[in-house]
Amino acid sequence: MTTYHEVATRLIELGLLSEAKAEEVLADRDGAVDGEGLLWAFEEFGVAFHLTMEQKVGSGLEAHERGYRDWLEYTAGFTRGAVVIEDVVLIQPDADHAFLHFRTNGRTCWWSIETEFLESKYLDAMPLLNLSDYEPGGDDPREFYEISLHGTTTGYHVLVDDAQGHGLARTYDLQLPGLTTPYETPATAPASEPRKSVEDWLAETAATLPALRAELPRWAPDPVEALERLVLDRFADKDAYRAAEDSPFVNAAARFLGEEFHRLAPSHWTTDLHPRWFRLAFDDVPFEFQSDGCPFRTLWWFVEERRPGTLRAEVARFQASYDRYLRVLAEVERRLASR
Repeated sequence: MTTYHEVATRLIELGLLSEAKAEEVLADRDGAVDGEGLLWAFEEFGVAFHLTMEQKVGSGLEAHERGYRDWLEYTAGFTRGAVVIEDVVLIQPDADHAFLHFRTNGRTCWWSIETEFLESKYLDAMPLLNLSDYEPGGDDPREFYEISLHGTTTGYHVLVDDAQGHGLARTYDLQLPGLTTPYETPATAPASEPRKSVEDWLAETAATLPALRAELPRWAPDPVEALERLVLDRFADKDAYRAAEDSPFVNAAARFLGEEFHRLAPSHWTTDLHPRWFRLAFDDVPFEFQSDGCPFRTLWWFVEERRPGTLRAEVARFQASYDRYLRVLAEVERRLASR
């Protein structure tokens, strides 16, 4: 058991509370606190905010943009002046996609929003869990941690550095999962399968592409359609494809299909999905707008479903994702210029 005055004194000692804010709260609050009451006291002192997955704001794009703005400004209020939120814009470029744009201390943040929520009275709350987007960043070491009480998560989040977090946890018998301690032994990551470099893979497939092109049916006016026919003739089912997925033929087919992706949108080859699965990622495009430009996986799905037109549809989807990003970016710039 503790009191509001004792809590204020300890928070000031930890550098989590100003004397002016303490006096403001203590003018109306006194008495003992414990358990959840301690968390409420943290919130009243402006030290911890409460994240609930039900945020009621009203329906429609405008109401949801206002709701996200209010939420972001609410969380910024718990950073003790360290975070400034600006340029909040919610864009829905089509029926199936919506994106929230805002800046935290000048750095651009994007959230992908489920459109089904826009006609409801509640925000899509999953993006609210992106706590790093609320943090000061830069040289400020503080991060947001969720407070656990008696081993149970509470939904309350506090912005602390390591020393502040440990001090808060020890004083009130709290847990801040994810907070590092000096005596912790870093976990050893399991050994992963060695990855071939992108450069080596591109060199290898450049040597095998001519043989693949020579096999393409001449009757097909669309080279991607010709690739479909060749792949279906080569593999009877997905098991046959999987057994050959590291063969020169499959790698050349993936390179051939990927170059069609690359031709339609500025992109580059990378590998971050699978040791043998190279993919195309858009150049200088935020994660929220990236498309799954993985020719290996596309070929696998195609062999399994054996539906003509699948590969061309995936190429078109890749291009559409990039075009969507350009439209959203232009609309954000237009909206901000008009303010």
